[in-house]
Amino acid sequence: MGGDGDTSKGPEVVAAIEKEFGSIENWKADFKASAVAAKLSGWGVLVYDALYSERLLNILTDEHHYGAIWGGIPIISLDVFEHAYYHKDGPGRAAYIDNFINNLHWGRINDRYKKFVEITGS
Repeated sequence: MGGDGDTSKGPEVVAAIEKEFGSIENWKADFKASAVAAKLSGWGVLVYDALYSERLLNILTDEHHYGAIWGGIPIISLDVFEHAYYHKDGPGRAAYIDNFINNLHWGRINDRYKKFVEITGS
């Protein structure tokens, strides 16, 4: 977070997302569905699967430790435990997720993605 949601600031990671999901809008819908489906103390995560597929994957992690992908490097992580959103957004998780996505700092996300792709030699 801390950004303005401007995807033009993340050309490499956006290109990778579009390659994997077809469009940034498809990715947003899939990421949101993953985050909504996570249990009470879970996470929605976009990972770079460096170990197996060299793909970007949206995953949900339940209860902080169930659902992690070994070799998956977190690119975007969203805490969906109630403490993260309840006081501001109330019981609805969807508005919180939309606000999160709309305020991503794509420049930082892009830097992180490029670094991990370079480190892993993908």
